[in-house]
Amino acid sequence: MANDSESQIIPEQLSNARESLGLEPREVAAAIGVDEKQLLDWEKGISPPSLEALWNLAEIYKRSTDYFLRQTSPLPQQLSFRLERKKS
Repeated sequence: MANDSESQIIPEQLSNARESLGLEPREVAAAIGVDEKQLLDWEKGISPPSLEALWNLAEIYKRSTDYFLRQTSPLPQQLSFRLERKKS
């Protein structure tokens, strides 16, 4: 039986964090000392990472561990910092 902390991890948050930094699975797996397949299994929800692995991922991804336990809204595909002027 999985414990509560493992069952609460949101796999998509793992892949979203990695992809947002432009990191390849092999790079992250090597950095934390696991097989690439194991990392991809975590991202697919096949198996949960250990607590230690989750801490390591949080450090690499510059996120809190809470990020992987709570669903966040996706970032917009395109951001615009320009204000549109309306003609009067």
